[in-house]
This record gives sequence, C-alpha cells and structure tokens, in this order.
Amino acid sequence: MLRAIAEDFCRIPDCVVTVSWDARLGTFPVEGVRVVSPATPAEELELLTRESAAADAALMIAPEFHDLLTSRAEAVLRNGGRLLGSDPATLRLCGDKLALSRHLGQASEVAHLRTELLPPAPSADGCAALPFPVVIKPRFGAGSTNTFLIRDAVQLDQLFSEPFDPPDLPPDTWQSYVSGRPLSIAALVHGPGMFDLFPVGEQRLTDDGRFQYRGGIIPARNVDTAALEGLVRRVIGFLPGLRGYIGFDVLVPDRAPHHPVLVEINPRLTTSYLGYRRLAKENLAARWLSSNRPKAAIDWRSIPVQFTVE
Repeated sequence: MLRAIAEDFCRIPDCVVTVSWDARLGTFPVEGVRVVSPATPAEELELLTRESAAADAALMIAPEFHDLLTSRAEAVLRNGGRLLGSDPATLRLCGDKLALSRHLGQASEVAHLRTELLPPAPSADGCAALPFPVVIKPRFGAGSTNTFLIRDAVQLDQLFSEPFDPPDLPPDTWQSYVSGRPLSIAALVHGPGMFDLFPVGEQRLTDDGRFQYRGGIIPARNVDTAALEGLVRRVIGFLPGLRGYIGFDVLVPDRAPHHPVLVEINPRLTTSYLGYRRLAKENLAARWLSSNRPKAAIDWRSIPVQFTVE
C-alpha cells in the first residue's frame, strides 16, 4: 500500500513526497521520494509531528488496534497539520467494533452485523446461550487478527484453553455467523454529500474458519450493485466524519442476496487500492489530494483486475 500510494503521489506535478521508513527494511522501493528513518518508536512519533506540520497534507497507513491510527491522526492535528483522512473521533469509532455496532443500531436503514461482548472468561458453561455458530474477534482488531468461526460452546472452551497470537489482542466480541458472499466497496469521500463510489470488489478469504484476507478481484460479477451502493451511501451519510479513502467490508447473505449487510468500516487505505489504481484511467491519488471534488466521474477500465496481499 505504501509503495503504491507513494508512486501515485509522485506522479502529481510539483508534489513532493516524504515517507517514514524503517531502515531495517532496506532502501525505499520508489525513486524520487524523500525518506526519513526513525530509529525508535518514540522518534517515529516525533518525526510524524514535525514532518506533518511542515507538509501540506499527511496520510497515515496504520492499523486501528492499540489506537495506532487514531493517536497519529490526533498528533497531526495537534501540531497544525492537515489530514488526508477521517477525523480522530470517526477513526476511533470505526476501530471499535462494539461501539460502531451500537452507533449504527441507531440507524434503522443501515443493515449491519450485531456485535456483543463475550464474557470476561469465556467457557462452555458461560457461553452456552450464544446463538451458535458465531464469529469471535477482538473488539479493536484489524486484518482478521484472532478471528474464529465457532460452532459450539465446546469449541469455544477449547479455543480459550490455548494462548492467542498475538496475546495482547484476544477475541472479546462475538457476531452471529451469516453464510454469504464477502464483498467490499471503496469510496473517496471529499466532504458532506461529496464522494466517489468505486466498483464492487470480490474478497478472497480463507475457508478455514479464520477469514484471512488473501486479495480480491475488481469488479465483482453478478452482484446487486444498486443495493450495495445504497448501503454504502447510507453509511457515509450517517457518519459525517468520514474523509478520504474508506473501505467498506460487506456481506451478501446467501438467503437474502439483495439485502447486503455491513461488516466493517476501514477508514484508511486498504489493500484493495492496489486493484483500484490499476482499474482507474486516472491517478486516484491526484483526485484524493484535490481540495475540490472533480466534476467528472472516475473512468474505469472494463477488464477485471486481480490482486493479492503480496
């Protein structure tokens, strides 16, 4: 993601790109980029605040867990920088699966997966009343970390008898399992009522009960585009703090293919950008950086694009 977006920003005339890069990873793989290399986590935050204050705009690529994404957005704003993304309150809400579920519960027109907390010490006896099968995951997780399909209380009890990886992000929420087709849509949100919706993408997830993301194909075939776009439009309208590139994970239930359900909101650059940038006939980064939404719609190529997480 970092390489792709850096390449696209570098293609914009008079745009100077600076990236923070761990020197242990070797040379940054994009020419023409100014690179700053922090030596410690503390120095990384120091560089972020200094560089973002001097720049015209700052973009963070970070996971939601441990408040990594939100705390960096707050640091940029605290030092007078401009964010190419959502405001911190919206980032924190979207990164909290329980809070987001309850917030969306106030909007009857937004179908979403109900999220509830697991008991503090999950066990077969204490969780027998759960509506199995369920999917358990960390409340503040990202990237399918410690996410499991659980079919009964015995399996849940067995799972919690072993350590999790990583141990500091154990699953602590549950969602009812819905058999269906995993899809995603990205949007470029410029302001209230101003956004570009990207084509619907097919997600490739592992079928081992872990739902690990392996990439996708854009555009997806045989989908109810109007229903999916309608859901995303309603979500954007209900969350006015969304800005920039947003990824929406959506599930199309097998039993109700015309009634998609929102799974998650990723208020940041996602892997699907790798596909969309190849599908678009324009530089999406230039459209993102523009202070005004371009009047013309994005022109997309007709040939499907396939990509992996690598």
